[in-house]
Amino acid sequence: MLCLLSKTLCNSGVPTKKLLLRILLTTAAISIVSCSFPTSFSFPKHIEPALKQQFDENTETNITSLTQPLIFYREHQWLSSNSRDYVYLGPIRISRAGQHDYLLWLGIWSTIDRLWLPYESVRENFQTVYLVTDGEPMELEVKAWSGTELGIKNTVYSTPVKSALNAFYIVSQEQIRELANAENIFVYLSANAPSSYGYKLWKEGSQSFAEFADSEPDE
Repeated sequence: MLCLLSKTLCNSGVPTKKLLLRILLTTAAISIVSCSFPTSFSFPKHIEPALKQQFDENTETNITSLTQPLIFYREHQWLSSNSRDYVYLGPIRISRAGQHDYLLWLGIWSTIDRLWLPYESVRENFQTVYLVTDGEPMELEVKAWSGTELGIKNTVYSTPVKSALNAFYIVSQEQIRELANAENIFVYLSANAPSSYGYKLWKEGSQSFAEFADSEPDE
């Protein structure tokens, strides 16, 4: 760079002292500009909060849930590689007048078009579910098939399809903690179902689940 500047300025007929001064000033200016711009940078990553809260003014109820539910799946490769049944699972805490109730929401849907399977049959299948945590079954009985039956007007969790079945199960805070601390969780529709019939965890979210379990309920 200095050689190029020197050669250029020498050919211009500028006196030697002025030539050297111009070279030094030009070099300093280039250095300042170079230092002003970093060679690389990255935007700060947006970290989505694990929990979200909703407040129903009509019932003065605080509803706490995960930002994203856990996702379980069961494959049917004999149909096609993309044939899967899904169960989305998320905890809910309802705080009203100092009382705190806990629920598990299940969002049930499938990529398989089962025209032969009535909607009521799907409900019957999920009337009782078994969450197997580290080999220990947790039996749950459905409480409601919609949030409105429980006084929940707003949508707490969602699924990719509108036709998904929503199911709500009453649980205790201790059961929430058990799910949060489990290394392995499977969803079964029968206590005696073979392992191949279980829904496997696909999208990990145990850290968010643990944050929910450890969070303090609103008064």
